[in-house]
Amino acid sequence: SSLALRRKHLISQDIAMVTTLSMREANQNFSELARRVEAGEEIVVTRHGKPVLRMVPAQARGRVPTPEQEAAWQRFRDFAESGWTASGGWKFSCDEIYEERLDELERRRNRNKG
Repeated sequence: SSLALRRKHLISQDIAMVTTLSMREANQNFSELARRVEAGEEIVVTRHGKPVLRMVPAQARGRVPTPEQEAAWQRFRDFAESGWTASGGWKFSCDEIYEERLDELERRRNRNKG
């Protein structure tokens, strides 16, 4: 059975979704979490609601992007910061998409509490 893990957004240089769960949940589901991390997922473990460790794939740590990959990421970041124009002329930015997603997650969280 799959874990119903909470998702939180963290902002660093790029926007990334990270799975977060408590120390107890991590302990009880370590094998499943190890498989998910091996598959590339990042998991943050909390104690009393505060992040205490981050599980990431081992091989990702030592990998250094090539100059071509760095240039591609920079082109994407530049494009993302400038925003997109959707059909009908509606223009939106990464920040707007991020805020909309956070609002949706908050609505779901509130709906599940009640």
